[in-house]
Amino acid sequence: MSSTTSSRKWSQLVPALAATIGAFGCGNVLAWPAPALEAIVDCADCDISLTEEEGSWVAAIAYIGCVCVGPFAGFLMPRLGKKWTMIILALPFIAGWLMIIFSVNAPMLYIGRLLTGFSAGAFGLLAPSYTSEIAEPSIRGALGSLQQLVATLGVLFVTVVGKYVTWRVLSGILLVFPTLMAVWMFFMPESPVFLISKGRRDDAKKALLFLRGPHIDVEPELLTIEQNVEASKHVGSVGFVTLISDKVYLIPILLSMVLMFLQQFSGVNAVISYAVQIFKDAGLEDTLDPFICNILVAISQSVFVVVSMLLVDRFGRKVLLIASDFLMSVSLIALGVYFYLKFEVDSKAETYISEDTLKDLAVVPLVALLSFIAAFSIGFGPLPWVLNSELFSKEAKAPASAFCASFNWMCSFLVVKLYPTADESLHTHNTYFFFGAICLLGTVFIMLFVPETKGKTEEDMKEYFKGKKQLKEEENIGYQSEEK
Repeated sequence: MSSTTSSRKWSQLVPALAATIGAFGCGNVLAWPAPALEAIVDCADCDISLTEEEGSWVAAIAYIGCVCVGPFAGFLMPRLGKKWTMIILALPFIAGWLMIIFSVNAPMLYIGRLLTGFSAGAFGLLAPSYTSEIAEPSIRGALGSLQQLVATLGVLFVTVVGKYVTWRVLSGILLVFPTLMAVWMFFMPESPVFLISKGRRDDAKKALLFLRGPHIDVEPELLTIEQNVEASKHVGSVGFVTLISDKVYLIPILLSMVLMFLQQFSGVNAVISYAVQIFKDAGLEDTLDPFICNILVAISQSVFVVVSMLLVDRFGRKVLLIASDFLMSVSLIALGVYFYLKFEVDSKAETYISEDTLKDLAVVPLVALLSFIAAFSIGFGPLPWVLNSELFSKEAKAPASAFCASFNWMCSFLVVKLYPTADESLHTHNTYFFFGAICLLGTVFIMLFVPETKGKTEEDMKEYFKGKKQLKEEENIGYQSEEK
C-alpha cells in the first residue's frame, strides 16, 4: 500500500452526511412551531385545539428535552460509540414525530415535542464530534462547518414545506429524516478513535481503510490515534466543586454562560418559533404573506451562516461577536419602534403617525428581522458554541462545556415559553426593546471581558486565566486576572 497516494474523500463525506441528517432534524424541531402552531390555531374543524398557554408549552417543551439528553448521550458515547449512540437516539426521534402525527390533544403534542427535542439536542453535539473523528485534517474543518449549515437548511425546509401542507403531513415528512439517518448510519464505520479506545485495533484499521481508501497506508494515522488516546487518559478530569471554586475554571465557565445567555435572550428562538405570528401581529397580511416572510428569514439565516464560515478565521471570534450583537440590537430596536407606533395607532392615541403612514412602514418588520437573523448568523449563532470549547483547558472541557450547553438550552426554553406572556403583558414593543437592550449590554460586555481565542491553545487559555500569561497585545482585551 502506498503512503503517498491521496486518500479518497467521498468515503469520508458519505458518513459525515449521514450524521448531518441528525443536525438537519435538529433544525426541523426548532422551526416546526412557526408553521404548525399557526395551522392548528387557524383550523376551525380540526380535532385538536390549543389555548395560547398550551401553544407556548408545545413550542418550548422541546428545549427541556434538549437539556435532559446531555447525561444520557454522555453515558452512551464512551460505551457504545458515537455511531450507535446516534442510531439509538433516532428511536425517540421517530417515536416523537409519530406521537405528534397521531396526537388528538395537547398532552400528546407535549410528549412528541419532548421526545423530538430530546434527540435533536444530542445531534448538535454528536454530528460534529463524529465527523471530526472520521475526517482527515484537510477536510475536517469544512465537514464540521457543514453541520451548522445543514441545521439551518433544516429550518428552511420546515418553513417552505410548512406553508403548503398541513401540520400532520409536515410532521410525517419530517419523520423520514431520523429514519433515514438510522438506516444510513447502520452501514457506516464506527469512529476509529472510539475503536482504538476499546482496544479494537483491527476494527479501527478496517474503518480507516474504508474512510481513506484501501490503497492508503493507514499505519501512521493509527499510531497517531493511539498516542492521542493514550495521552487523553492522563489528562484526567475535574469535579464540579473544583469547577466552581478554582478561578482558572470558574472564569471561563462564567464567560461561556454569559455568552449563552446573550445568545438566547436576544430572542432568536422566539423569532424562529413564532415568526409567522410575529408577521401577522405586525399587520403584514394585507401586503405580504407571513409564511413567505418566514421563508425569507430562514433563507437569510442559511446564507449568512455561509458568510460566517468565510469570516470567522479571518477576523476572529471577538470582532464578529461585537459586530453581531450591535447589529442585532439595532434591528430589534427598529422592530420595537415599529410595534410602538403600531400600538399608538391601534389604541387611537394622539400621534403624528397615521394608519396610511404605518402601512407605508409595513416593510420595516421584515427588514428588521432579516437584518437580525443575518447579524445573528454571522456571530452569535455559531460563536458562543465555538468559545464554549475554546475557553476551557483539556481537563475541564467535557464537564464545563456540557454544563454550559445545558444552560443554553434552559435559556432557550425560558425565552420560547415566556415570549407569548411577555408579548401580551408588556406589549410587543417593550418585549423587543428588552431584547435589544440585552444585545446592547452584551456588546459592551464582550468588548470589556471576552478574550480572543483564535489561534490559542488550551494551555494558552489556562495560563491566561491563571493570570500568568498575556495574550498578544492586540488580542489581550477581555477578562484580566489581578493576580500576577
